[in-house]
Order: sequence, then C-alpha cells, then structure tokens
Amino acid sequence: MAFKLDKEQSRQKQQWVSKLRDAEHALEAACAAYNETIGEASQWAELIALSLQREFDSKSERWQGGKIGEAIFSWLDEWNTFEPERMEQPESVADALEGLPDQPERRQSTQH
Repeated sequence: MAFKLDKEQSRQKQQWVSKLRDAEHALEAACAAYNETIGEASQWAELIALSLQREFDSKSERWQGGKIGEAIFSWLDEWNTFEPERMEQPESVADALEGLPDQPERRQSTQH
C-alpha cells in the first residue's frame, strides 16, 4: 500500500478546498458589511453621547455633583466609551487544507 492520496481522495480534497474558499469569500463579505455597520452605529452613538454631554455640561456644578448628576455622569461614561470590536477575518482553512501534502516527503538515503 502506497502512503499517498489516491486520485479520488485528491479530487475530494480539491472539492473541500473549493467549498471552503466559497465559504471564506462569503464570510469576508459578511465581515466587511458587519464592520461597516459597526462603524455607522459607532458614529451614531458618538453623536448621541456628544448631545447628552452638552446637556450635562449645561447643568450647574451642584446638580452635576448630586445623586442624579453622578448617576447621569456614569451613564454618560458608558456612552462616551462605547467602542465595539471589529470582526477580523480568520486565517484561511482552505489554504491550510490545500497545503497538506498528498504524500510523504521522499528522503534520500544516506550511505555510510
């Protein structure tokens, strides 16, 4: 028995590589759309935070230092620090599968 992929196994390997590439392209497109939406949502949240911060800043120091003001300050801090993580494209499994050798590396014998 030879230790290598037969023709059918090599064909199947290429089919899996192709399916994985298709899925990776779809994931890449979805990832880009998701990240774009995150950017838009972040911009919106930043505008809301600025508006709320202006309203908070217009209040007296006494009001800001009171119980309500401190609660609002904490709430505003959550809005001001909103930074969702962007999605990163994972490493290609198709490339990894395609890189698997179809047979062992042949070694030259050394004579002593």
